[in-house]
Amino acid sequence: MFGPGNGIGTDYEGGKQVPELPPTLCRLDPRDGSLRVVADNFAGPNGLCFSPDGTLLGRIKVPFTVANLAFGGRNRARLLICASHTLYVIYTNTRGAERP
Repeated sequence: MFGPGNGIGTDYEGGKQVPELPPTLCRLDPRDGSLRVVADNFAGPNGLCFSPDGTLLGRIKVPFTVANLAFGGRNRARLLICASHTLYVIYTNTRGAERP
């Protein structure tokens, strides 16, 4: 996902800047490595994760604003959610996609 411009809207992290790209959600196809835009009509959400075919697997609500998330661990079955001042680690029954 490109955007939402975290950290550049204030002088807190090195000086206020204008985003170089609009908020865009892209999908990386793990089969062939192709990248395509799947949504570009939003103000800048974050913390999105989909299955390799786009099926909603579930929703995880946390009490803080999510800054980022990633699958990690030996089998990519550990979901790491960075939210405000908290790191959540959730073991899942689903593996995250491998990087090409």
